[in-house]
Parts: sequence; structure tokens; C-alpha cells
Amino acid sequence: MNSSGYSYFLLAYLGVLMNSRFLRLLSVQLRRINLRNVHTIAGLLMGLIFIVTGFYLQFNIDGNNDVTASQHMMYRANHIYVLFSSLIHLLMIPYFVSYNALWANRLKYAVSVTLLLSSLLLVLAFIKEPVSGLMDRPLSAWGLYFLLISVLTMLGLFVWEKLISK
Repeated sequence: MNSSGYSYFLLAYLGVLMNSRFLRLLSVQLRRINLRNVHTIAGLLMGLIFIVTGFYLQFNIDGNNDVTASQHMMYRANHIYVLFSSLIHLLMIPYFVSYNALWANRLKYAVSVTLLLSSLLLVLAFIKEPVSGLMDRPLSAWGLYFLLISVLTMLGLFVWEKLISK
């Protein structure tokens, strides 16, 4: 799948995510799941993946003459992105609370799915993108975009709950 194929898939995902019927169904299914536990597990799992990718870099990539400098840079960058994703999951745990407004709770579930998707994209980026050697890195880009959108959305919900709704 080329980079435009990834872009179309991810734009379609965002379109489905913004559909209120999908969000209603998602909130009903996820209401039974404690999002704090999900993101604690996801954060710890991404931390473990960070350690594993570090060992992979140390023993397979560093000192390997077959790996170009640009590939080495991409491995290192994606390695740090995995750590970034882990820390975002762990730092977002206190913000997954129940909100007064129904739309805010639905948006919270959408943010949770987007955070989990971004982690998956960043792990796939570590595996797939450096091998290609291309500077076009759609998986990393979309993973980081989804992280940014998630953090800004949760920040907006937090500010709305604390300042506007009271």
C-alpha cells in the first residue's frame, strides 16, 4: 500500500469516527471498559515495546554496515516515537473521567480509540518504514497527528469541564 493508500484509509477512519451513530455505538460498548485501565496497560505495553526496540537497535542496527545513515536515523526517531506514545498513554490516565455532558463522554471514547490507533501506527512505522529507506513516512506522520489530536482534544475537554461547565 503506497502513502496515498494509507492517507485514504486514515481519512476514511476519521470520517467514520466523526459519525455520531458510530460514537453512540462505541460509547455503549466501551462503557463497560475502564479507560484508565486500558491506557495503563497500553502505556506499560508501549514502554515494554520501547525497551525491546532499544535492544533491537543496540544489537542489530548499531554497527551494522548494511544500514544507511538515513535508515539509522529513522529507526532512532521511531524508537523515540514509541516512548512518546507510552508516556502520552500514562500521562492521560487522570483525564479519563466521567463528564457531565453526553457528547463529552462520547468524544472521550473517540480520543481513546485514536490514541490506541496512534500507538499501533507508530509500532508499525518502526517495523516498516526504515526498511524501505524512503523519506516519505506516512505511518509515523499519521501516528503523530493522531497523538496530537488526542492530546489537544483531551485538553479541550478538561478546560471545558473545569471552566465553562461550572
